[in-house]
Amino acid sequence: NCDVATSTGVERVRPSPRLSERRDGATLPAVGDWVVLSDEEDTSEPAIVAILPRRALISRLDPADVTREQVLAANVDVLIITQALDREISLRRIERSLVLAMQAKATPVVVLTKSDIAPDADAAVHHHRRLLRVLAVDANALLDLRRKLAGGGEDQRADRLPRGPRH
Repeated sequence: NCDVATSTGVERVRPSPRLSERRDGATLPAVGDWVVLSDEEDTSEPAIVAILPRRALISRLDPADVTREQVLAANVDVLIITQALDREISLRRIERSLVLAMQAKATPVVVLTKSDIAPDADAAVHHHRRLLRVLAVDANALLDLRRKLAGGGEDQRADRLPRGPRH
């Protein structure tokens, strides 16, 4: 079952058997998908009968079956990558996330968190500043991040996050 935001509120719906029969992770609904709901003949509840074309996709090989794609999210404009400063910064994890953002043509935003409890947050930020454009390293900077995320997007269907570069 999926939670779908509609003009009347959030509804819990299920994929139509026609979608479910395919057993293809790429054709089942994912977070961020725009879907078409229809009343099924055998039930009074609406069902997802179609998924509208996706303009951006974050996916990976399915760990259970490396020949299949596992869709993690669809229609992503901004990918927020978080890294806590109270432990060693994992540049490899950040790099993997940046690659996902580039593949999805989403704008990556790296947010360093927990600067208030990090042993030497300023040194860590200074050390990695040349590699990463740091947007938020303390609670006050989160207001700036929130303003950036509340910017207007081009797609009227989507939320208000700014669109990433399109190629």
